[in-house]
Amino acid sequence: MEPGERETIIRTDDSETEWIIWSAKGSRMYKKLIRTLTPRRADDHGAFFAVPFAGVIVRIPKKKTPSPEQREKMQERGRQLAKTRQVIVFPTHKILGE
Repeated sequence: MEPGERETIIRTDDSETEWIIWSAKGSRMYKKLIRTLTPRRADDHGAFFAVPFAGVIVRIPKKKTPSPEQREKMQERGRQLAKTRQVIVFPTHKILGE
């Protein structure tokens, strides 16, 4: 599936008491929603679902920090790459004095 085909859009309005969710068929979110809710409207590409505010939880992704051992391994890999890295210089202009 292309990224656009896995899309899920959540729309809300302050005057409403529910979220309107459109999810593309074949996406993980569509499969979860179709198991628990009846779509308001569906077509060949996806479906619209109405979900109460209490039913939607938007989580912020956790920031992953490497452990000291992982950090040391990453630094060692960087040092190894720095030793093997080759710099190729192409002369693009004449040096003064030639």
